Amino acid sequence: MHKKILVTGSRGFIGKHLVKALKEHGHSITEFDLVLGNDVTKPIEGDYDIIYHLAAYSLIKTRDNPWKAIDVNIKGTLNVLELARKCNAKVVFSSASSVYGIPLYKRVIETTPIRPVSVYGMTKAGAETLIETYYRLYGIDYLIFRFTNVYGPMQTFGVIPSFINAINEGKPIIIFGSGKQTRDFVFVDDVVHFLVRAIEEDKKDMKLNLGSGKTISIKELAGLCIKIAGKRCEIINRPVERDERWGFSADLTSLKEVFNEVPETSLEEGLKKTFERWSTT
Repeated sequence: MHKKILVTGSRGFIGKHLVKALKEHGHSITEFDLVLGNDVTKPIEGDYDIIYHLAAYSLIKTRDNPWKAIDVNIKGTLNVLELARKCNAKVVFSSASSVYGIPLYKRVIETTPIRPVSVYGMTKAGAETLIETYYRLYGIDYLIFRFTNVYGPMQTFGVIPSFINAINEGKPIIIFGSGKQTRDFVFVDDVVHFLVRAIEEDKKDMKLNLGSGKTISIKELAGLCIKIAGKRCEIINRPVERDERWGFSADLTSLKEVFNEVPETSLEEGLKKTFERWSTT
């Protein structure tokens, strides 16, 4: 069914892919992004059936400006919820596995205690709480996805873009720390697939992990990138400013129960697609 949809953060990495997919599915899309002159920290107007709230102050920026992170990630979410309350829209929110912080176990489920160890993770957890509060107070339907490390074409920041750029420019790959720390990487096409299914099948009022369910060490990731590129590349380890975080994987049991599937793109396949797109830009 054709829906009127607002996408905040529409010009960001995931937002660009999502807008394209939603248009292909025949929905009416309104883009909302800082580069378009829109500010999520100010009241938002409009009439929509669905609001995808992707706009956020990033993890890296948050380290230097926690005040701005709270303004964008928490106040911005409040403005989105006020709009949703006025037009009775469903909110689909991009949270992050950062809310778990450093969990006690290497595999996290949605009921794993939230213990953020960054201001960014705290703001995502706070935004989740706001969303659930508006559901209880006003009946605003929602779906929260806790993304792990999303990667793919058009990504400009992150460990995978930095590795690809280094390889393509003939520079060494820099790894901070031992490289034994692990991450759960999920391909952007898989993420968008579930974001679209979330509204077309009216999934609502729950929190779901969205990752690959698998981990790889940063050192192994560098080796895989070099292998796919088919080039020689030196790897240099440098000390970390903070303690290394060893990482965890997302348990996808709940995602499978709700959607009857999980992300299917392997890391190697996703990296090949990412390298191919890089070579054409």
